[in-house]
Amino acid sequence: MRLVLSCAAAAVLLSAFLLLPETPSMAFEEVEFNSASIPPTPFRVKQAREKGIELKTEPGILLSGRLSKPAGDGPFPAVVLLHGCFGLRPYQDTWATHLTKWGFVALQVDYFRPRGVEQTCSDLQHAFVRGYGGDNVADAHGALSYLSGLEFVANDRVALMGWGDSPVLRAMHRGGQERFFDRKFAAGIALYPPCKRMDGGDFYAPLLVLVGAKDDWRSAAPCESMAERSRVHALPVVLKVYPSAYHAFDDPSVGEKWYFDEAQNLSKMPTRGATLGYDPDAYEDALVTVHAFLTEHLR
Repeated sequence: MRLVLSCAAAAVLLSAFLLLPETPSMAFEEVEFNSASIPPTPFRVKQAREKGIELKTEPGILLSGRLSKPAGDGPFPAVVLLHGCFGLRPYQDTWATHLTKWGFVALQVDYFRPRGVEQTCSDLQHAFVRGYGGDNVADAHGALSYLSGLEFVANDRVALMGWGDSPVLRAMHRGGQERFFDRKFAAGIALYPPCKRMDGGDFYAPLLVLVGAKDDWRSAAPCESMAERSRVHALPVVLKVYPSAYHAFDDPSVGEKWYFDEAQNLSKMPTRGATLGYDPDAYEDALVTVHAFLTEHLR
């Protein structure tokens, strides 16, 4: 008897086939650490003094995270993982498991739950009302500081990896908020990030960007422009564009193709709706590419 599967069913089976041998059960330790403190800018200090107010650096809030480490004493290179607008997702556990199998400590940062934010995909303004400004570079550096204090982490070999609206590009852009922190990330990886405002392409550490050509939420075109302009700088961006991939191509839970009507999408008019889709071929290639990139820059 011949078995005929729909494309969607085939994708589900293929993803299961790809994932099961690669992702044994992994024990994640729940940890807590503080977001880094960022001093007020000189302009804000000046404005405040004109009003008779003395601004001080505000302490960072308490964040939570999920930590996993390879067997042994280390010290191991490490990766800080930053979720996108949906918050922590199961597929990021899968990435953390891969990283740990490859010999990296993995720390997934949850910067929504401590702020009472569920998601920012459909309404970023709501998150601002709840006290989350979306500029979580300080959260990334809080995670870096926490990892750097662990005996089994090689504190000069910590990379930053994130999805969607995570602040990987902002955190690693030369002359941005990185100037407030003495400790730096050794490398960065951004999957389908918003490249539009980073088209200058000047980053202080090696950067890998992975994006789908069919992504209508975070277009590949600005990333291509950013990578092109980065060639004049010391560290050109490594960009890989997957021809048939949509947004969230590494997340099996979105299915083969899903139109998210409520997405707040500033890349189109009206500013609603985005296409997401799991692409097992792009995902498998991303695993290989990320592994090679981290091995080159963290080993």
